[in-house]
Amino acid sequence: MLATAASLAITTQIELRTSFKDLLGEQDPVAQQLAYFEDNFPIASTVRVLMEGRDPDRLIAAGAALTERLEAHPDRIRYVAFEQPVDFFVEHSLLYLDVDDLRFAEASLAEQQAPLRALMADPSALGMMGGLDALMAEQARPADTVARINSRVFGELELGDAPESGQAANVGLALNTGSINRQLSEQLIRTIEPLPLPPSREETLQGLRAATELFDMVADVLEQGERVTPEAFSARARALQDQGLAGAGMPLSRYALSPDGTALVIDLFTAEPVLDIEVARPFLAWLEPMVDEVAKLYPDVSLRLTGLPVMFKQENEALLDNFALVTLLGFVGILAVFIIGFERVGLPSLSGIPLVMGATWTFGVITVVNGGLTLFSLTFPVLLFGIGIDFAIHLMSGYSEQRREGLEPEEALNVAFDKIGAGLLTGALTTAMAFLVMMTSAFYGYKDMGFTAGVGVLTALLAMLTVLPAIMVMWDQRQQARGEMLPDVPFPFLEPLGRILVRNRYLVLAAFLVVSLTFGYFAAESRLDQNYLNIIPKDIPAARAQARILEVYGTSNEIVTFFADDLEQAERIRAAAEATPSIAEVMSPSALVPEHQADKEPAITAIGARLAELPPPRRRRPTPTTPTRSPSSGGTWPPSR
Repeated sequence: MLATAASLAITTQIELRTSFKDLLGEQDPVAQQLAYFEDNFPIASTVRVLMEGRDPDRLIAAGAALTERLEAHPDRIRYVAFEQPVDFFVEHSLLYLDVDDLRFAEASLAEQQAPLRALMADPSALGMMGGLDALMAEQARPADTVARINSRVFGELELGDAPESGQAANVGLALNTGSINRQLSEQLIRTIEPLPLPPSREETLQGLRAATELFDMVADVLEQGERVTPEAFSARARALQDQGLAGAGMPLSRYALSPDGTALVIDLFTAEPVLDIEVARPFLAWLEPMVDEVAKLYPDVSLRLTGLPVMFKQENEALLDNFALVTLLGFVGILAVFIIGFERVGLPSLSGIPLVMGATWTFGVITVVNGGLTLFSLTFPVLLFGIGIDFAIHLMSGYSEQRREGLEPEEALNVAFDKIGAGLLTGALTTAMAFLVMMTSAFYGYKDMGFTAGVGVLTALLAMLTVLPAIMVMWDQRQQARGEMLPDVPFPFLEPLGRILVRNRYLVLAAFLVVSLTFGYFAAESRLDQNYLNIIPKDIPAARAQARILEVYGTSNEIVTFFADDLEQAERIRAAAEATPSIAEVMSPSALVPEHQADKEPAITAIGARLAELPPPRRRRPTPTTPTRSPSSGGTWPPSR
């Protein structure tokens, strides 16, 4: 009892370690690299906030409110990646383009001087259409082909009579609503006849309405310049896309918004090593109320935490809950089978006392030696119950047999020990040795499981050989005073079954050989699941948030870290990683250094010269609002809005 009480007191300090780091061990090279990574790179200790809602502006406002609160605690938060540093890349974007793209941009500017001058002179929808008309007039030959295209595309709004037959022509549209240096489309029109039938007049007008609004948006950018914020431009572009005008162009966003604007991710780089579960617990206890506070201010925005530190903490809690439940169910199930087999409740139930005592002693030893349980050693209590109850069954059966033969309790116990004690001890030692051999593994998870299970088998045997005999004798004496005997469960079906097996031994051996070979074949085809994530709970909030980020953004929280000695080696690693299909994003310092700067300088200089030749944009003319008659259909233009 003293040993049990001491073990219980020690066990209160036991830890449940679910981090993959705890399975490696401090001396493992991977664990040492991870420790170096945590100490030197802030991205190692990252918590992610997933925000979802229908209104992008509300997402940004909620993100700003959370960022303001977090940045007030530099002792806990090193950096909040809310607003992305896009200014540098906007101002130096040409340096990050390929040389061929720069040359193409310069050539496009040279070819499109006329339509660009028209647009700068009149930055409006009418000016844009005039520039497009000039471009088509220059690039499409012969003229009757252009007329034929107008007829097929605009239907009743055709600008002129189409000839009897069209002629083949190469048509290249160089108009780009998002950036000047990229073509929207380039295709070979082999003949005019295969063009699709013209749309209805209503469909045509609807498309032209969206195009007109697109031109107005581009004109606003030309006229107002930097006063047009990326957020305002994004909102207008999304509105145009909702009207069916895809590819309206989206600027480089300052925020990690999803493509549809319904999700926003904020990365928190912590000032503490939160990959350590003991550090993560108090940190998340501080962070979660702050997130809940912002969620109350913005009820239309959901905020969820994810990232490895959050996963470890929630896994720890979920596994601890499941561990207690599974252990209890295992204990009750084992005793239930024991009670059914002996057709008694009393003595089989009392055998649970040494069973629990053995587990308690094991917990105490583990706490003193290892300090806690890992994912591998979590299974030992149920395993220990299964092995320990086997010792109880053998001992109780041997004692009952001797008592039925008329021996007194003390003498019956001595004879039972003499007959089955050597077998119990040998079986326990061989089982414990099989587990303890696992401690020779270089993998700490196997070491921990081998030590825990080996010690557990020995403590279970010790409890059954010391505590259970005292309980049996006390119970027997009480039952004897009442005139009752210990249970006798002969299992009569076993004797005829044994005779059948002996009589047909060759057939039985052949049948079991066939079964063994069959299952051996399937075992050879089985695969080893090496994905660590498949052994953790899937329904914890952090796992669901991670799955949502993967669904919306196409990236996960899982990272692989490479250490490079210099930028050249980092660039080789980056190139190899980007060529790997399973890698969604590569972050490397080498990517921040523009390549082939000397080769790009002439093209960038030429682009600057071409842009300098264009006149400054004038104030645009308002779009006419008085309806005009369509030349061929009698309709009105522009359509009413």
